[in-house]
Amino acid sequence: MSHKSVTPVTKSCDKSVTREEKRREEKKNTKTKTPAQTRMRPPSLDECVAYGSELALPEAQCAQFHDYHTSKGWLVGKAPMKSWQAAMRTWKRNYDEGLFRPAGQTDTPAKRQQRLDRTDAEVARDREARRREQQERAETEAQVAAVAALDDATINQWREQVLGEMDEAGRRVHEGMDPRRAPMAVLIHAAMQKGGG
Repeated sequence: MSHKSVTPVTKSCDKSVTREEKRREEKKNTKTKTPAQTRMRPPSLDECVAYGSELALPEAQCAQFHDYHTSKGWLVGKAPMKSWQAAMRTWKRNYDEGLFRPAGQTDTPAKRQQRLDRTDAEVARDREARRREQQERAETEAQVAAVAALDDATINQWREQVLGEMDEAGRRVHEGMDPRRAPMAVLIHAAMQKGGG
């Protein structure tokens, strides 16, 4: 059996320690874990609810927190969680900032607000378009009512005048027009109907 030579290493307190002894001591220290290095014991749901009530976190959120981290094996990425209390405080902060979606909601609160703002602008445009349409319809109905109130002689006179001025192509164009876009076409049509044309 051969002996290796051991060179002494001196410590600040003037004791001689061999490299091998130092290596053994380091190995011994790495095997013994301090309480902070041991794996965290997962909390029960009751513990989560109790701590959540201290944080003013709703019980439903505490249950969600417990279920979520239980399903993940109480891991953060691939590393074991060190403190579930710290994780719950972060959960509470995110809950307070509105980063969680209520059940059944497909977008975040910020996106939902953005959608509601955009919808308000669209509603305002639609409301204005409906108001203009109703105004045009009211004007057209007033014109039709005015024509209906006319006597047959006046209507026939208008009809003859208009038909005399229009050629066949022009008549086809006016017959196919949208009454809201061409109130005169409505008058002509009403006059022709009343006049028996």
